[in-house]
Amino acid sequence: MKQILPLAVLLGISLTLRGQFSETISTDRPCQSIGALTVGKHVLQLQQGVDFANERDHAGDRTSLETNSWIFNNVIRYGLGRKFEINAAIDYQWLNTRLKLEQDSLNYNSNAISAFDFGARYNILEGKNGGPAWCVQARLGFADYVQKNVLPDDEVGLVITTSLAQNINEYQSVTVNLGSNSFDNIFYTLNFALSITPKFGWAIENYGNYAFSQFLDNEFRTYFDTGFWYVLNNDVLIDVQGGYGRNKGYYYFNNEPEPVLSTFFIGAGISWRVGGNG
Repeated sequence: MKQILPLAVLLGISLTLRGQFSETISTDRPCQSIGALTVGKHVLQLQQGVDFANERDHAGDRTSLETNSWIFNNVIRYGLGRKFEINAAIDYQWLNTRLKLEQDSLNYNSNAISAFDFGARYNILEGKNGGPAWCVQARLGFADYVQKNVLPDDEVGLVITTSLAQNINEYQSVTVNLGSNSFDNIFYTLNFALSITPKFGWAIENYGNYAFSQFLDNEFRTYFDTGFWYVLNNDVLIDVQGGYGRNKGYYYFNNEPEPVLSTFFIGAGISWRVGGNG
């Protein structure tokens, strides 16, 4: 599901890279990237959203595997210090799966916690004097423990992400993420953000991953998304987002053509914070 949406998760926009506690809220929404700054000392920040995603792995007209899902994603962040925060991501997913093989078909529904992650983020560079901001984040995922009916083996996943953000000018910034998911998947994001007005902004992003698998061909997949945000006040921000990708599919059915994996998602969310040292 991370390839579809990602939960979640997450845009590396810093509306300004002026310090660890900014006058206006800085959030990881919309899009996939995480930001390069922390929330600030004694700041509690929540980033919440609802996304609809469709993924269809199809080979010709007679065979396909299609999933439709709704995901309620929640990220909680708390600053223990000026440059250090702890955080968690807890997502819940409602999933409908449709499998079509020649004349046969299967349709079933499921719901489960799709992310149950806990971690921390440390800011290395704060982006002062026109320089870049840089952070490293690590999270442990325990979703397998709470959805044993979906995945039979208990497994703790480790996701390590580094984020580098640079202001181009007062209104534009670029954020790059590089990371690894349990060391069998490497991923990236490249995000461009534009503050159209002091309260309204737009972002466009390319993201993708390369998966190492003993069961499926090692594959590179890439996606594009975009999003808009609006600052209601210094501590509350709302957003909308959407994305699309078209890649080589996973499954070959009989003598059908090469499979195609089509993905799109739309969503909306809110970010808000309390506390801080102003």
